[in-house]
Amino acid sequence: MIIRTADKEIFSGTFFTSNFDTNVNDATGIPYYVDMIVEHEDYGTVTSSVYNPGDSSDTKINGIFSQP
Repeated sequence: MIIRTADKEIFSGTFFTSNFDTNVNDATGIPYYVDMIVEHEDYGTVTSSVYNPGDSSDTKINGIFSQP
């Protein structure tokens, strides 16, 4: 998973579970993207990219996965 602004990467992590929680405290109020790449045994590589405009008060981000 990568969390990035238009200018720089602000978080990168590799997870080995289907359920995780990530908090990035310094991303409040700035536009950012969350990019996820999942390697799945049956579906292969699936990706998702979600944009948060920075003015959202939502604490959850939902995205759609697709095969490249």
